[in-house]
Amino acid sequence: MTNLRKRLKALEKKRPHDGTYSLEELCRVIWRHDKEGFRKLTDHSSCRLLIPQFEREDADRRDVLAGRPTQYDRAAKRSLKCF
Repeated sequence: MTNLRKRLKALEKKRPHDGTYSLEELCRVIWRHDKEGFRKLTDHSSCRLLIPQFEREDADRRDVLAGRPTQYDRAAKRSLKCF
């Protein structure tokens, strides 16, 4: 849990406003800290709807680090073929 506190403090330093966070931002910090714990925590919560978004972001981050096009790049390329 101390890592979570450190991440929240790091977020706090980046924020020039009153220190409030959106639910999505807080969920993302928890997701990055412990994916399985987040799944269990949100088992009966609407926050579970954020999991597919976080998984896509993780996949895109891996693609960028590996030098591959992201899913958004691939989708844009497919849509351009239609024209």
